[in-house]
Amino acid sequence: MAATNGSVESADTHDDVSERIRATLAAAIGEGALKPGTKILEEAIAEHFGVSRTVVRGALGVLESDHLLERKRNRGTFVAEPSVEQAKSLFEARRKIERLLLELVIARVTPEQLDALQKLTDEEEHIHHHGDEKSKTVLSGKFHIVLAEMAGNPVLTEVLAKIVARLSLVMSLYEEDRKDDCGADHHRM
Repeated sequence: MAATNGSVESADTHDDVSERIRATLAAAIGEGALKPGTKILEEAIAEHFGVSRTVVRGALGVLESDHLLERKRNRGTFVAEPSVEQAKSLFEARRKIERLLLELVIARVTPEQLDALQKLTDEEEHIHHHGDEKSKTVLSGKFHIVLAEMAGNPVLTEVLAKIVARLSLVMSLYEEDRKDDCGADHHRM
């Protein structure tokens, strides 16, 4: 069902556009531009991307299954608001997975990868002193994903990436309460 008005649907498949919408919204959530509890307006997204609401709903469904969005009956779709218990579970899961990943990284890491990790922690340190919370959260998440990729296990990387995405919601929701900041000093260990 391609649109005839020159919209995005006429150039791309529904799946491509739906994935682009998903990635755009996921990035906005990860960067804190879409805060927990924010209502997602299907019609506005459809208009922005020049697609039908059906295509938008496909993207929203994926984000809902990743626990980044939640659908509330008769109210719409909202950016998820993880509870304190969910936050604790996510941090515990990340710690457990990263222990395993570190074993793999130690066995497989190259000098080039270590250099890349060092550059990332240097950037984190700079942001810690001169940046904002949004940048810190994004870089911290990036650090954890890069570390997972170094382990060479794509399944563990995918699982950790989903946890990191959900933790960005936790960071956004509870940023004023963040005392145990996972930053450059922690990552240097």
